[in-house]
This record gives sequence, C-alpha cells and structure tokens, in this order.
Amino acid sequence: MLDEDGLPKIIQTLPEANPWPHITKVGLLTHQTHHRGPARRFWNLKKGLEAYGVEVVQKPSLRGEYPSACLQTIVGMESLNPKTTMFGPNVASYPTEFPSSFLSSGQHHFILQSKWVVDMFSNFIDEDKLYICPVGVDHDAWFPADSSACITTDCFIYFKNRPRQDLDNVRRILKDLKLSYKVIDYGSYHENELLNTCRSCRFAILLTNTET
Repeated sequence: MLDEDGLPKIIQTLPEANPWPHITKVGLLTHQTHHRGPARRFWNLKKGLEAYGVEVVQKPSLRGEYPSACLQTIVGMESLNPKTTMFGPNVASYPTEFPSSFLSSGQHHFILQSKWVVDMFSNFIDEDKLYICPVGVDHDAWFPADSSACITTDCFIYFKNRPRQDLDNVRRILKDLKLSYKVIDYGSYHENELLNTCRSCRFAILLTNTET
C-alpha cells in the first residue's frame, strides 16, 4: 500500500484487537536468541504476538496445526513444511544462499526486510512469495526522552561498516562546529548503552553501510 506521495505506508500503532483472530499459536524458529539484530527481531516479534494473546513456541508444527516462521538458519530447516512455514529474514542475505530446493519448489514463502531486498530476490523467486516484515520497535522501552534536561551531548555517531577515514572526517566537522559527540561502534556496545545514548543526545549521525 502507498500513501499520496507514493511511499510505502507504515503501521505506526498496532490495532488494539488481534487482526488475525483465527491464529492463536505461532512457532518462531531460531538457533539463538541472544545475539544482536536477529535476537532483537525474535524478542520484539514474540512480545508483539503475545500482546495479542497468541501463544509463541520455539518448535515447528509437525502436523501443520499452527503456522511457523523460520527466522534464522536452523538444523533440519529443509524438512520443514513450506505450506505452514515462512523463511527469513536472517536465513540468507542473497537468494542463491538458500538451499536449491527452496528456489525450485515454488512452494516456499520468504520474509524480507525491505522493498529493496524484495526487488533483488524477485529476480530469482516469484514476488507473490515474498513478504516485507521490518523489525518491530518495543515502544515500552524505546521512546523519546520526557525532558531536554537529560540532554548532555549534542550528537552521537553510529558507525558501521564504513572506512575509518569517513569517521575521522565527521569527527573533524563536528569539532569545527564545536559540537560535542559520542561514537557508537557497531558490534562493540550493549543495547542499554545505545538506549541511554539516544536519550542523552540531541541528534544522531548514521554513518553506516549494508552488512552484505
């Protein structure tokens, strides 16, 4: 769905009632629930489903009595029933990384992060088998600061997969502007540090690059 500017519509607030009342149980399949982005996707999706009264289990339905999402690569993934299981987004970065049977069966459905990824995957897989599902945000934990009194720093730089020279250039510009800053380096911080930094800075500079 597109808005009047031709941009994808984003649901800002979930409906109060379960929009899928016929679904009371869902399997979320992962090989780990503690490592950075993939773990955050699992926990946020689990919390969102449970808020609707949906039971979340970490095992597939052997007889197809409830739908499952294989969020990450797991042992035995190829034996899962494609009629009741969706795959992704942390299973493969490129379509060719999926088992060949996934691409040839015509029955598998895939969860992807964005329209850009869908466009890439659609060169290998029918687009009606591709679904966009960005990571949900836990609004109970992540929300704007109540007061500017907690602001201690002008900005923070989120630095990920870019040449160090780019970071040095941004540092120099901020210094010339006499702006205080902090650097959050991808892969070397705890989530609470990022949360506290967001609440204590006026703005952020995202100096990032894709992982793939």
